Amino acid sequence: MNRRQLIAAAGATAAVGLPAVAAEAMATTTARVPVVDVHTHMYTRRWLDALKASGDVDTVVVPGNPESIAYRGVNYAILTPNMFDWQERIGRMDEAGVDIAVISLTAPNVYWGTVEQSAEAARIVNEEYAEAQARWPDRIRWFASLPWEDADLAIAELHRSIAAGAVGVCMLTNIKGKELIDPKFAPVWTEIDRI
Repeated sequence: MNRRQLIAAAGATAAVGLPAVAAEAMATTTARVPVVDVHTHMYTRRWLDALKASGDVDTVVVPGNPESIAYRGVNYAILTPNMFDWQERIGRMDEAGVDIAVISLTAPNVYWGTVEQSAEAARIVNEEYAEAQARWPDRIRWFASLPWEDADLAIAELHRSIAAGAVGVCMLTNIKGKELIDPKFAPVWTEIDRI
């Protein structure tokens, strides 16, 4: 049963009853629907090195075993080895029955340091996500991170990332305290809509 047949059968459920529709679907469905995880995150070592070197006073990597990330003195991310290990990611996907993971960079994303540091961090993480997709093309997809504070840099990174295989854009609930609807970000949203 293809998608169109399934929708038609679902619409007929009221008239013919669910058991007949379910039996037909079970008898004609041969393919398993892929399981896609669209909310999962990975850090990368080069991105972490860039954050450490940034000198940002608000977002810092706290030394320790394990290290953590803190924002204005509040630790919020304990950095464990599996957050950086792509091979382990694939193994855990196999264990959980996940066919495809759409990876994105969680907080603090690239919203730290200078605009130039943010742009470099976006390039670093997006390149590494593209490399992971190239290595596991049937398993990994990714959302691009953008240096939203500078529209020209963000739009350039958007185009570079889409060309490298990004399937969307990741953003947090705010960008350095600015709401996502701030007029400053309008050119980036316009370009995302356009492409």
